[in-house]
Amino acid sequence: MSEENKIIGPIESTKKIEGRKIMTGQIKRNMEGTIEIKLQSSIDWKMFKRAGKDTIKIGNVECYYPRNDSVPGVKGFFYYDNVFENNDFPNLCLILAKEIEKGVTFVFNSYPISEVRIKNWIQKFNEQIKILYLSYCKPINISISITSEIVEREFHD
Repeated sequence: MSEENKIIGPIESTKKIEGRKIMTGQIKRNMEGTIEIKLQSSIDWKMFKRAGKDTIKIGNVECYYPRNDSVPGVKGFFYYDNVFENNDFPNLCLILAKEIEKGVTFVFNSYPISEVRIKNWIQKFNEQIKILYLSYCKPINISISITSEIVEREFHD
């Protein structure tokens, strides 16, 4: 193929931007099969909670009731049940833990789950939390200026 006829693909440029730490956590299963999920987040997730101070217990942790079962753009759901997942998606009520900013430990009784499935849960939880943060919580500050300037164009034959 001659130099003239080479097909050059589009030039793609990606740049990694140092992000804010949204959440930290750890998941353990002990010999008895108990699942422990430790989470800590400095993000104020309370925008997803129902007005009021009513709470539910999920994994022995007090969590606020969610405002809605789901939010647009997010595949996961906020479940009222004492589960860490439902229909293969993480229970988003975990982020509504009353003291998540200090760190909380959810404990779920004996539950058969493979390491592969736990890793899949972590991946989905990561995706859902990132979407919630970027779509609903990340601060945005954009300035605009609107003027009455008009662009005039001339056309000639």
